[in-house]
Amino acid sequence: MLTDNEKAGIINSHIRNIEVNKYNAETLITAEQALETPNSDFITLQNGRISQFDSQIDALKAELTKLNVTEDLTGYTTVTLTPEAPQV
Repeated sequence: MLTDNEKAGIINSHIRNIEVNKYNAETLITAEQALETPNSDFITLQNGRISQFDSQIDALKAELTKLNVTEDLTGYTTVTLTPEAPQV
């Protein structure tokens, strides 16, 4: 059985993927609007997708509030790489 922390990690991963898809739709709108004759149907479709992405994010955030999370899972781990000393 998954712990609440593990469930939260999975939910946060899904939220991140949806945020990426939402940004992609926003970028598609920007690119379409740059055309001499933008396709309004395409822009309307993308705006609908953005609205659906927002609804999905809200639903997943609501699920997060139901979990008893004991550690911060919202951030990303930063790894600092240092060059290895030359071997002699």
